[in-house]
Amino acid sequence: MNITNINASGSKETVSSYEKKSSDILSIGKKGDIIEGVISEVSDKVSIDFKGTEIKTAKQSVPDAKEGQVRKFQIMDITKNRIALREVGDNPSGRSKSVIYSTLIQIDSGTYADRFERIYDQQLNNKNKEDSKDSANQITEEDCEAIWKEGFSLEAFEAGRLARALERIKQNKEFRSENLDMRIENQEQWKKEIEKIAVSNKISDSNAKNLAKKLIESDIPLTDENIEKLIKGMSMAQTANHLSDSGMAYMIQQQLEPTISNIYHSSYSGTVKATFAEETWQAIKGQVEGVLESNQLSVNKENMEDAKWLFEHELPITGKTLEQYKSLSDIRNNMTGELAFDKIIEAMSQGKNPEEASLDSYIDGKLQTAVEDFSTISKEAVRETLKAGKDLTLPNLKEAQNNFQKQVVLDDSILENMGTTREEITAYRQLQEIRLKLTLESSQRLAANGIRIDTSKLQDIVEGLRNIEDQFYKNLLQEAGATENDANVALLRETAEKVNDIKQAPIYFIGTVAKQGIIQTIDTIHEIATELKSSFDKAGTAYETMMTAPRKDLGDSIERAFQTVDSILTELDIETTKDNQRAVKILGYNQMEITKDSVMEMKAYDSKVSTLMEKLHPAVTVELIKRGINPLNMPIDELNNQIQQIRDELGISKEEKYSTYLWKLEKENGITEEERRSYIGIYRLLNNVEQTNGAAIGSVVNAGGELTMNNLLTAVRTMKGKGIDTEVDDSFGGLESLTFAKETITEQISSAYETDRENVQSQNPKSDVSSAKYTMDYMKQVMEQIMETITPSKLMEISDGNITELLNQPLDVLKDKLELAEGDKKIEEAYRQQVTEALRETLQGGEEAIDFLDKFNIPATIQNIMAAGEYYTGNKNIFKELQKKADTISESEKESLKESCDALAEVADSREQLEEAYEALEEKAEKILNKGYEKTEISSSELATLKILGAGIRLTGMLSRQEHYEIPIRVSEDTITNIKLTIVNGTKESGKVQIGMDSERFGRVEAEVTAKENMIKGFILCETMEGTETIKGCLEPMTGELKNLGLEVKQLSVGTDEKAIKHIKHQQLDSSGRTDTKLLYQVAKVFVQNFKAAELN
Repeated sequence: MNITNINASGSKETVSSYEKKSSDILSIGKKGDIIEGVISEVSDKVSIDFKGTEIKTAKQSVPDAKEGQVRKFQIMDITKNRIALREVGDNPSGRSKSVIYSTLIQIDSGTYADRFERIYDQQLNNKNKEDSKDSANQITEEDCEAIWKEGFSLEAFEAGRLARALERIKQNKEFRSENLDMRIENQEQWKKEIEKIAVSNKISDSNAKNLAKKLIESDIPLTDENIEKLIKGMSMAQTANHLSDSGMAYMIQQQLEPTISNIYHSSYSGTVKATFAEETWQAIKGQVEGVLESNQLSVNKENMEDAKWLFEHELPITGKTLEQYKSLSDIRNNMTGELAFDKIIEAMSQGKNPEEASLDSYIDGKLQTAVEDFSTISKEAVRETLKAGKDLTLPNLKEAQNNFQKQVVLDDSILENMGTTREEITAYRQLQEIRLKLTLESSQRLAANGIRIDTSKLQDIVEGLRNIEDQFYKNLLQEAGATENDANVALLRETAEKVNDIKQAPIYFIGTVAKQGIIQTIDTIHEIATELKSSFDKAGTAYETMMTAPRKDLGDSIERAFQTVDSILTELDIETTKDNQRAVKILGYNQMEITKDSVMEMKAYDSKVSTLMEKLHPAVTVELIKRGINPLNMPIDELNNQIQQIRDELGISKEEKYSTYLWKLEKENGITEEERRSYIGIYRLLNNVEQTNGAAIGSVVNAGGELTMNNLLTAVRTMKGKGIDTEVDDSFGGLESLTFAKETITEQISSAYETDRENVQSQNPKSDVSSAKYTMDYMKQVMEQIMETITPSKLMEISDGNITELLNQPLDVLKDKLELAEGDKKIEEAYRQQVTEALRETLQGGEEAIDFLDKFNIPATIQNIMAAGEYYTGNKNIFKELQKKADTISESEKESLKESCDALAEVADSREQLEEAYEALEEKAEKILNKGYEKTEISSSELATLKILGAGIRLTGMLSRQEHYEIPIRVSEDTITNIKLTIVNGTKESGKVQIGMDSERFGRVEAEVTAKENMIKGFILCETMEGTETIKGCLEPMTGELKNLGLEVKQLSVGTDEKAIKHIKHQQLDSSGRTDTKLLYQVAKVFVQNFKAAELN
């Protein structure tokens, strides 16, 4: 525990009289106790609540205090008159701490529960805002890419979930260098930031540039806050070279990790060196030598002197304390600025603060050596260690290995063929598991958990590694808000392991699975796949795996085994695509007939399983578990549908994908307007074909045509009257709209074959219908993969300007070409940077929006933060913006929209009618948005505006379900203002109606009234005198209408004096009375109608 005693320079101690009973103050604890307190209030002083007892102290005594924070303190002194506290651990500011002397204020026990609830809510609110700021300073383009690959949209993430996802990604990421060169190459765009770094931190431009490069290389955002943290961390790290003996002794005594923060604070703490006679040391030397030997340390001068140092500082002499001393000595003697910088960067890349960076290199070096040593242990060393009856630890295994002077690396085939004891086989498997999972990072995490890989038993290391894995899965469950229990962790782990096993299996198992002709699940597929893999491994046969590239050393042998594949495809008049080649290999290995139909059937099945393996990320598995679905025993067709449903709900929307495509197209140089329109037309055709759920593909298949974009376009133009509504002009580039009625694949097959059913059945009905089904199953997957990979630059690359040829290519050929095309990497990187920067801005500037969302219990997703910031805490009026976009609908629809908006004020006296009115309005708004998306000439910025407007409309609906209503008032044809109405119900402040309006005529107007039993009391606050006089003129009719509702108006004040109004507010009616909800809405309507009349008259 980090207990520091740092005196704040220049601060004065606050000593106040205490008039409570001594038993109250003494109930907090006794001298020396470590206690936790919650910051309950921050003003000119700070109030800290200790389980119902509150103290107040000077604000400077508790730096950076925020309401809801939990802080730890040690009681330094306590009497019946006062208490003295010293903060324990690191405070958020990182500044020094003073001893707090303070009086106590007893909290009224009757209101403590309410107070606790307020503090808890404030904690949650603060957490959301802290998560947002942390994420803004941590998220990078690479992190965005990782989340997209999992199938999720960043905009669907809540602030807390995003923070946890980033922590998981950074802790478990592999080094991703594919975009690194591009980011460094684009460093020129960071020129202003680099110059600012140099000026603000008083360093040279070259040093600032190197600093920026290092941050980029380490996947750390180049933000002001990160630079400030890094510089501060470097400054604190300078104390490492001046760490005193007493500071080192203090750290060892308190078992503190050698982080920058602990070293910095320990510089101000310490113990006094004891004085011992040399005879005392000589008397215990023999015992010390025994300690060294038991910890496998040499009995030499260096180790004995280290032990003596511990003895002189009254510290225990153990293997751990000796190692701590060596580590701290190494830091003090060898720490350089460059090494500290690297340590800080490493910590920041894992999502930690610079102060949390460990400066240890001594222990890390030992762990890295141990990781490497595990790869040198042979089976003979394991056997001999067991025979000798020694523990299976790395030192014992190394000793046995050195005796043999052999370095045989175990692999699975050796394990399978070992004719040894069960104990030996278990040990070999443990060793193999360690080799597969052990890294320097995982060894550091094991050490933090008390397991040292260089001294612990194999069994303990394996168990520790599995616990780390389990923690990863627990974090995933927590991240998604799923139940975190042993059963869910086990299911998540088992699913991840089985999916990984299937990915590593030979592709030929697909044939075995398909031949069985039964409903398959991950469990049944895994059994078949692993059995086949085992047989291949035993035979030492090379194979192509399900989802990974073949080993380079085996690639040639695999190719030789299937040299005839392309010639077979040519003979069958089938394109030599990657999927067709795989299908022929699978059919050939399983000795199945190779025909056009069988190739189509096999690649459809292969595509189905491949899609499942590709999309079933652990993060997606968690979503399935959260919904009560066991992915292991669900039929794969159903499982794919469930995964798609999750992607539809939480993944990247079709509007977002279209906006991305348009943005990238706008960045392309050197293309004509005609080419631009054609590339937009291609995307919109493919997108809409995908949305038909197989109907458009079925039309082409039914006509016996090849599945090309040209044939799909022709089919669309001729499909009127078959459940598909289309509007297409004569030129492809001018494709205006493609709107499809959604038919299922089964319905499409039925309609395609309905007229000639008898003729088809008399020929070969099963074959024809099955072939069509497999074709559509497969082509649906192809369409999806095309939409995942398509970019304007890739289309330009593969077409080379020949649009006609592109339109006549089969879709599966197009898929292969898109996957192989490189595209414009600079545009791709620019897009990632633009998205990431926009996300950072939202997260950094979203405090007010988060407060608003939290107030109404609306999830603080990125999309909701953006919408709230745009329309609720910003300056835009959502109904005014909606009206601007109404030019895409007919005059009658515009009039209907106007009536829906106006109706809200008329039905304000009924929650049910308000909900119905909002639902009708949402439907009409959705139609306007869809019409906007379908416009031929639309830019990415216009599409982005439509997206945020759609999010705003949805947020308005969510707020209405929380009894917060936006009611538009049409001042003129072009001017709309809003009345904000909130019904406070179901809480301790029930029975209130809150109303706000930004009037075009007289500024801001706010009202709050409380209705209890048959009485009403409240206030109206106006920004201007004109508003006050106007509202006063409404009082008489308002009072009459309220009396007609059976209410006695106790007080209803109007004014511009906020202080006077607040005085009235605190004298509201007794909150213990009951209020009929219907009555509250009737009261609300009285105010809404009169405010509306005041605005319009």
